Amino acid sequence: MKNLFFIALIGSLFNLIGCSQSSQTESKQPSLTFNGALVVKGSWNSNAGEPCIIAGDINYILKTKEASLNKIIQRDLKVTIKNSKNEVIALGNLQDAIAIKAKDEASNWCSFPIKIENISTSDFYTVSVGKLEQSFTKADLLAGNSNIYSDSKGITSLITF
Repeated sequence: MKNLFFIALIGSLFNLIGCSQSSQTESKQPSLTFNGALVVKGSWNSNAGEPCIIAGDINYILKTKEASLNKIIQRDLKVTIKNSKNEVIALGNLQDAIAIKAKDEASNWCSFPIKIENISTSDFYTVSVGKLEQSFTKADLLAGNSNIYSDSKGITSLITF
């Protein structure tokens, strides 16, 4: 009788362990990483790979002596990612801006990288940077094809001084 009870107890423990392991596996959903950037078109007086510095004409538009928009844009423009059900699934910030070589352009553009990890899977995503919105598919995220473009005038209308 003791042996039968012991075998039943061992069997129950194995079932309990097996159930908890399978429920942990089932509850873990695959996730993606958003790798993209806010890319600001314009005349940036910086070499590719260096921090962005505002050109003189943009200083006139801004009516400020601030030499770099970097901190102002990072402060004012937060990143929100929504899934296909319009639910907010991730929040993030812009990273430090660097000048990038724009294809077929005389001047460099300014890129504020965005990297947000552990995004739940969805058919498509709406990414907002301030009031700028762009939709991306799951394939876009997997390919790292996730840039949001604006020009310097559009960006200056979204920030405060």
